[in-house]
Amino acid sequence: MSRSLRSARVVTCLLVGIVLCGASAAPAAAGADEEEIVDVEKTVRGLEKKLLELRERGRWAEKGELSAAAVCADEEPSDVFSSWGDEGSYYLAPQGDLETTDGWSLDKHALTVAENSPFGTGSSSLLLPEKGEAISPAMCVSVAHPTIRLFASNTGDPDARLEVEIFFEDLAGKVKKLKVARLRGGPAWAPTTIVPLHVNLLGAAAEDGLTAIAVKLKAKDVKSKTGGWKVDDLYVDPFRSR
Repeated sequence: MSRSLRSARVVTCLLVGIVLCGASAAPAAAGADEEEIVDVEKTVRGLEKKLLELRERGRWAEKGELSAAAVCADEEPSDVFSSWGDEGSYYLAPQGDLETTDGWSLDKHALTVAENSPFGTGSSSLLLPEKGEAISPAMCVSVAHPTIRLFASNTGDPDARLEVEIFFEDLAGKVKKLKVARLRGGPAWAPTTIVPLHVNLLGAAAEDGLTAIAVKLKAKDVKSKTGGWKVDDLYVDPFRSR
């Protein structure tokens, strides 16, 4: 066997381990409600296959417009959800406290309101009435960032959902999207279930180990003219800090 072929196989084995760590750790996380998490196994397996093929050819993923806009600095992690049995350390996503929203993309329905989650600091949150949408600033993640979590309150219909969709870059740098969760909630502020990113595995295909994402939140089936989903404090789990 040639040295180059042996090297390629070593890289492949290493990447398989990295990818499986990044992609598989998330759904198994404590606090993840399987009924709220969308099954994206087929998409993830397809991404894994393309990632490994790319690296076997000795190439890296291309960066696109999402990467160009992404904030890549981690804040100091903390065990913000420990009171709910989640011992993971999380850091706040860029503008995740919703005190400033100029980096967010809000549709005509989404509103900034003067009400903060009682579990954080500040004075603001977002209200998403029926069809209200909000897209977070772009941020950098790696295979060591498997999940996100936030605080939310559903003041609409009890069966209303908060859909979570992840914008990401494919291996050619093109922006794609993946729906990962349909969250439930009650009228009291509480942590959402732990939401797996899945696409963080694409960090293994980047020369710097980072890939860019943005988080889209959308209210569905609110069925109320005055109610909606209130959201605050979007956190990212840097798995390496545990």
